[in-house]
Amino acid sequence: MWVRRALWVSAVSFAFISLVVSPTLWADEADSRQRDDSATPCEKVSAPADAKDAASKESPKNASPADVTALAAMIDNYIVSAWGATIVPAELADDAEYARRVHLDLTGSVPTVAALREFLADASPDKRQKLVDRLLDSPQYARHFSNVWMSLFLPEVESNEQVRFYAIEFKSWLQMRLREGMGYNAMARELLTTPLDGASMRGFRQRDDQQPPRPSAFYQAKELKAENLASATARVFLGIRVDCAQCHNHPFTAWKQEDFWAFAAYFDKLQQQAGGSNVNATLQAMLAGPPKSNAIEISIPDTKTTVAGRFLGTHDAAAPSGATAREMVADWITSDSNPYFARTAVNRAWAHLLGTGIVDPIDDFDPSNPASHPELLDELARQYVAHGYDQKFLFRAIMASRPYQLTSRLTHPSQRDRRAFARMTPKGLTA
Repeated sequence: MWVRRALWVSAVSFAFISLVVSPTLWADEADSRQRDDSATPCEKVSAPADAKDAASKESPKNASPADVTALAAMIDNYIVSAWGATIVPAELADDAEYARRVHLDLTGSVPTVAALREFLADASPDKRQKLVDRLLDSPQYARHFSNVWMSLFLPEVESNEQVRFYAIEFKSWLQMRLREGMGYNAMARELLTTPLDGASMRGFRQRDDQQPPRPSAFYQAKELKAENLASATARVFLGIRVDCAQCHNHPFTAWKQEDFWAFAAYFDKLQQQAGGSNVNATLQAMLAGPPKSNAIEISIPDTKTTVAGRFLGTHDAAAPSGATAREMVADWITSDSNPYFARTAVNRAWAHLLGTGIVDPIDDFDPSNPASHPELLDELARQYVAHGYDQKFLFRAIMASRPYQLTSRLTHPSQRDRRAFARMTPKGLTA
């Protein structure tokens, strides 16, 4: 008896060590690399590159300073023309206010006294642009935005200890891709198609130089449930909240229950494919047996209705192809012609820097919630696609624009409307 008990304790101890040590290695690896570094909206967005080819590229296209200047001027044109004669904008922020703002937005911390003094003493006319460039190329940028994006992809870390543990590898993956400068479309595609083997889904995957960190925690946090993954994918990458359509037709928008479950069909049967994320899921998968067909379809719970896979906002089921269901979703979401993906990404970037989205709330892209400046949103999305979904290019242009450089001090009653961007909206501190 005591022998069996000892073996059982040893097995549990080994599992615990695997769970605790392995993710820590991911974090240690990320920190060491950082130390080394320090040493249905409107029209479709289109770009000349094929969507699949663009998503397969790890690095976005290089943007010239002239491209940044041109986009910043375009932003000014749209915002200033909307002010007209009725809105009196605030004054430009002084150098000290601007430096503090830029450091907080890009690194999550205020500048050091030495860095601030050096910036204030710089007399060059392009010192603000040089500051932005330096911070975007710093390891602090990747570290900070791994926190910002993890709160977007994994909000469960705030309330779920197990997800918090899984998130260590996810954060290492984010930092790795941010340091590499991978285009956002390629990052989205990697997340949507990451391998879901049983070991990684149960947290036993060991650190291996041949196997870089994966974003598996996105699926672990959603418990591999089709409805959870459909809701999260729509919110994160498309700026659409379809949660209310899970149990019934959405009461305030055009989304129907069948729309929700047709999209969820692409994430069905993942528990069986991954071997289950826990004991109960594994037993359910074993009892269910192998999938009865390769068709992308799902039964709506508590009904006798089965719906075929269909992307949100489309009317026809996706044509069968040699790709897996998740690869089909990734192809559609990261396509240059997707009406949501690029707009949602630039709207999030705009909201992060200016405190309010062009579409606000940022996760509510719907005809009932129109953009404050729809032409500006369309043009930002077009430029974002044309420059390979380069987040740094987008940040450089927005931070060089007049709206971003305005002071946050209220100097005229017409500045009270946050969506006019006539002054900088005070923002809460990020993680």
